[in-house]
Amino acid sequence: EAPQMGAVSPKQLGGSPVTIMLYVNDVDAYFARATKAGCEAQLPPTDMFWGDRYCKVTDPYGHNWAIATHKEDVGPQEMEKGMKKESGG
Repeated sequence: EAPQMGAVSPKQLGGSPVTIMLYVNDVDAYFARATKAGCEAQLPPTDMFWGDRYCKVTDPYGHNWAIATHKEDVGPQEMEKGMKKESGG
C-alpha cells in the first residue's frame, strides 16, 4: 500500500474482483511457499479438467492469485466432457 498516493490494498477496499494468473514449473512448490509466507489457501493444488494442475491463494494484502502448471493438452471433446462433469450436467 501507498495510501499517501491513493494506492490501497484490496483488504482496505473490502476485497478484489481481480485474480492474478501465474504459470510456474512446479505449482505444488509455489503453493507450499506461498502458504508458508502467509497466503491463505483458497484451493489446494488440484488436477483440473482443462489440463492444468491449479491452485488459488489470497496474499496477506488481499490480492487473489491463481497458480498453475500445465500438465497436458486437452482436446475439445474431452474439455466439453470435463466442463459438463464439473458443472454437474
